[in-house]
Amino acid sequence: MAAIIGNRSSGDLSIGVMALCTVGLLATVLAVAAALYALGRGNGDVVATQTAADEAAAGEARIAFFEARAAADPLDYLSLNVLAGQYLQRGRETGDVADYQRAEVAATRSLALVSKDNFTGLVLLASVRLVQHDFRSAEELAAQAKALKPYDPAPYGLLSDALVGRGQYDDATTALASMVEIDARLPVLSRLAHLAFLRGDQFNAVDFWRQAIEGGNSLPVENLAWAHVQLGVTYFALGQLSDAAAEHEQALELFPEYVHALAGLGQVRAAQERYDEAIDLYSRAVARQPQPQYVAALGDVYGASGNDADAADQYALVEAIAALYGDNGINTDLQIAAYYADHGIEPALALEMARAAYKAAPGVYAADVLAWALYQNGDVEQATIYSARATAWGTSEPAFYYHAALISEALGDRTAALAHAERLSELNPRFNPVQAERAQKLIDELEAAR
Repeated sequence: MAAIIGNRSSGDLSIGVMALCTVGLLATVLAVAAALYALGRGNGDVVATQTAADEAAAGEARIAFFEARAAADPLDYLSLNVLAGQYLQRGRETGDVADYQRAEVAATRSLALVSKDNFTGLVLLASVRLVQHDFRSAEELAAQAKALKPYDPAPYGLLSDALVGRGQYDDATTALASMVEIDARLPVLSRLAHLAFLRGDQFNAVDFWRQAIEGGNSLPVENLAWAHVQLGVTYFALGQLSDAAAEHEQALELFPEYVHALAGLGQVRAAQERYDEAIDLYSRAVARQPQPQYVAALGDVYGASGNDADAADQYALVEAIAALYGDNGINTDLQIAAYYADHGIEPALALEMARAAYKAAPGVYAADVLAWALYQNGDVEQATIYSARATAWGTSEPAFYYHAALISEALGDRTAALAHAERLSELNPRFNPVQAERAQKLIDELEAAR
């Protein structure tokens, strides 16, 4: 790996979170960053001087211009490629899931017009497939793009995202080793940070995000704000709440009312039991982008604050919003299975969805949700198997160890339960307002029985 990639701990030197975007969605933002990076390198000085509002206005103008060009000339595949990239970026910024479908249509039409040597079309359609969590298709498209331009970084990033989605972390690391030799800026550094987090390498997870932020001025303001959010989410998982809050606040300075930063800061305030602030932040986030995980989180904070009626109102929206995502080609099985298991809703359906999600993308997050759903259905022995897979990499995800502790305790293995509880205590026992009280009680009981 290139020596330019900064500091290393004495641990895993082979590479250099679940981020707030939650189960499986990190690939979405990485994919879009890679696609736009492939289209827009070299304009860094211009981008760095623009505000988020400037960029949004410029993006709308570009969309209108290229929509008109594509309508006037049905053979203009280049305009279709530009549109696909702009739709992807706008989808990131506004949360309009229909933009991902628009991007799919544009990229698919481009490739239908020019099926050979259409590198950008392949990169953009691979990005869409990652948004849709179709990791096998994304991998195939990225491989085709890499064959056309083996010295362009974008296909390697997309390939890495697809491999991470499928739980093939060593292969993803190999793809990134090639990418970092070509261009070691935010698109590769963000992926290195994510892989370090997955491997439990806390030092490099933080360090790579810091490097990504330092070198992120060549990308849109939203991308830099997103990197601050991801570092904030990493700090949150590690229990460093003040640092987490500072990163989300920095993201909001760069990109006012940025949804992921609002939700990230809301998560921190909920962990600090500052429920009124958390409710305000989550409410602002879901008013702009009613993503299922943020709506559910708002319900959780309402519940933790004692407002069960408003909590129920938010929970009632979760499935409807997930259905809207499904209508636009985005699979939310894993998120909804986790939501059901967390709240004791339809355990059989939660298990069915978790199994399907794990089959499609057998990574650590899917393994954890499947273990949790099996536990909720009373199948502790099977739950133990998948919980072991979720924790095998040492990923610094508090929920993994909370679930593992409960599963081990139910199996009668108090030694393992205590080890998992201690790991949870080292991280962030207040990772979820619904589970926080039970998590702390579990830690106290296991330690008392030592």
